[in-house]
Amino acid sequence: MSGPYFQKQSWPPFAYQGVTYEFTHLDEYQVEVADSSNVTRQIAISFSDHCFTRDAEYGENSMLRYPASTRPGGLFCQERYQHSLRLRELIGEAIEGRQKIWVIESDNFAAIPTVDHLGNRVLYGIIFSLDRVKKMPVDLDMRVRTAYPCDEKAINTYGHVRFAHLVTLRMQSKRPNRRLERNRPRPRLS
Repeated sequence: MSGPYFQKQSWPPFAYQGVTYEFTHLDEYQVEVADSSNVTRQIAISFSDHCFTRDAEYGENSMLRYPASTRPGGLFCQERYQHSLRLRELIGEAIEGRQKIWVIESDNFAAIPTVDHLGNRVLYGIIFSLDRVKKMPVDLDMRVRTAYPCDEKAINTYGHVRFAHLVTLRMQSKRPNRRLERNRPRPRLS
């Protein structure tokens, strides 16, 4: 039996000012990853609409409301959408160890790679959970809960971990140690 396992259908397209935005790049997919013990694991990766929607602010154009949003009154966000087009590539870089996985609050993890968007260097926060799955042909469920451009102080981090080691820890239902010292490493633009 092949997936999708967690995201049963694509996000519906969104039309605004004569342009239709598709979201098939955010369909669930699977990757095979060797954990830090060199055991091959299957991971299903799915995405929340928060990767391309945002909260509404008072007086904003209601035509931007995305009807299938999981957040009340969620608005389609052009900036988040443009960044989301590279999400699979950036997740691939993190899985391959070319980007750090930062430990954050509330049992989620963030890969915060540096991306170049329209000539601007920004940090792009990819907030995801990674949970063990039983009785399915995949070992882990990676759910990208949100993704957005941020500054260096936007996300409070507690150290980092290699993705392969994170997979090993999550297969053991463990979490990475949180570093609390004042001078701990943090994501930087440079």
